[in-house]
Amino acid sequence: MDKCVHICLNGHVILSHKWINGNEFCEKCGSKMLDKCPSCGNPIKEWDYGGIPVIGDPSYDRAAYCKHCGSAYPWTQSAIEAATEIIEEEESLDSTQRTNLVASLPDIISETPKTQVAVIRFKKAIMAAGRFTADALRQ
Repeated sequence: MDKCVHICLNGHVILSHKWINGNEFCEKCGSKMLDKCPSCGNPIKEWDYGGIPVIGDPSYDRAAYCKHCGSAYPWTQSAIEAATEIIEEEESLDSTQRTNLVASLPDIISETPKTQVAVIRFKKAIMAAGRFTADALRQ
């Protein structure tokens, strides 16, 4: 049977052999489980082996964006929002540093031509930020 991936709104991954019916919830955090992109309705991921049985689970690295429509998944958007709030709370960063760092968050999460610039900004901000903020942003 084909495998499909279910991911809760907070990003916890469960692999299974069935599509969910829209009313299942995460055992770790209680949030709604998804198996389709909320923006376009396409499956997040499915494996089709042409009816050949598979022993064990295939590996899956949780996607940040939908491969069909390019929209950020809810867990990606939540991570960006949480990091933005942490950055805005850090008093040791000036407004320009905060603005640049927040603008760089999507490039830190994904691989773009600007990812290296975003990483440099992030490292500089970590050095200027307090320990609590630095630890929170690293996570």
